[in-house]
Amino acid sequence: MIVKKTYNIRLYPNKGQANFINKTIGGCKFAYNICLKSKQYLYKNYGAYYDPKMALLIEEYPDQLEHIDSQGLCNTYQDLKKAYANWFNSLSGKNKCKQKAPKLKDMKSKSGSYRNAMIKKDIDKLVQDDKIFLPCAKWTKFKGTIEKNKIRKIYNITVKRTNTGKYFALLCCDVEIDEYEHTGEAIGLDLGIKDLIIDSNGTKFVNKKFLKESEIKIKHLQRELSRKKKGSHNREKTRLKLAIAYEKVSNKRNNYLHQLTTKIVKENSIICIEDLNVKGMMKNHKLAKSIADCSFSMIRRMLEYKCQWHNRQLIVIDRWSPSSKTCNSCGHIIKDWNLGIREWDCPCCGTHHDRDVNAAKNILDEGMKILDTVGTTGSACGVDNSVVKIQSSSTLKQESPLLYKSDRVHAYDEKSADNK
Repeated sequence: MIVKKTYNIRLYPNKGQANFINKTIGGCKFAYNICLKSKQYLYKNYGAYYDPKMALLIEEYPDQLEHIDSQGLCNTYQDLKKAYANWFNSLSGKNKCKQKAPKLKDMKSKSGSYRNAMIKKDIDKLVQDDKIFLPCAKWTKFKGTIEKNKIRKIYNITVKRTNTGKYFALLCCDVEIDEYEHTGEAIGLDLGIKDLIIDSNGTKFVNKKFLKESEIKIKHLQRELSRKKKGSHNREKTRLKLAIAYEKVSNKRNNYLHQLTTKIVKENSIICIEDLNVKGMMKNHKLAKSIADCSFSMIRRMLEYKCQWHNRQLIVIDRWSPSSKTCNSCGHIIKDWNLGIREWDCPCCGTHHDRDVNAAKNILDEGMKILDTVGTTGSACGVDNSVVKIQSSSTLKQESPLLYKSDRVHAYDEKSADNK
């Protein structure tokens, strides 16, 4: 199967290359801010549309925009135009997703990036041994894994600098991957704070709480940073230590979530999860930090693209389904319910339930009902006339294994149903 994938590799540029990358990132930020301010001013005062030519912009600001990657500069302005168009479409109702107005980029920020599509499309000419050819910066050392024999098409490369002073290159390309063997197993997943993932088989994956583990060190560094004089070298040293501490937390979390989601996708052909309202959950100030540390949205995003890569079915059930307080044995729903109830006995059938395992079983049952309904009638019948949507994959031009209950589109993936 051919999928679109991004290789993230660590760059080790020399002093001249690092200066060029830094100047390009700064120039792209500067051009973005100048164009955004001009757009805002002309539209607010004259109702006019501003579409500058990059050559004229470079002539007007030669110190900031000369001797940098011109393609990165052009792509930055294209990103601004797209952000502006998305915002106007959101206001007019053309785009259903709410989009915020573009904001000015922070010139003092240590992080940034630029994108270039005018690169060598032959992977053998682009990557040689431990070096990669960056436009204008030439051959740059890197560390990382690029499967050259599996790359079929190269789109662009993004050069990124983090706030810890590290440089990365993100190579976007079409890659041929080997699908995992289909096991025919189906599983329901319930996400929680005490245990990160609980499946319908009763397996519980530990929530390692990476942020909480490093909280004492981060708190100490934040206090130390606030006491340093602004603009001093000591403040910059402390800022770097704090950024590295946060980066370690993020890397640990990402690595752990990749291990869990890969294991789940590899062992199951059908995966059922709940459509959680994470934004609403974050409004609970007593649990907001713990919920953020769990990264529920990241788990779902990883499951989505990994299921698409390996032709799995991901079924997302309605967020209003009473999965926790419904008895999996008899279907009785408890009226008096709160977060403090972790285990309970059904008053009708007397079955003893673990709250999270019972919820995972109900999520699996609901997901299989949706799948069976779509497979037999071509549409899902039930509450609020909810139906199933199967998104299409642009790379394969075939139906994706991602299933939704709440969208108003009827579809059926016959190939995925046969695999089940």
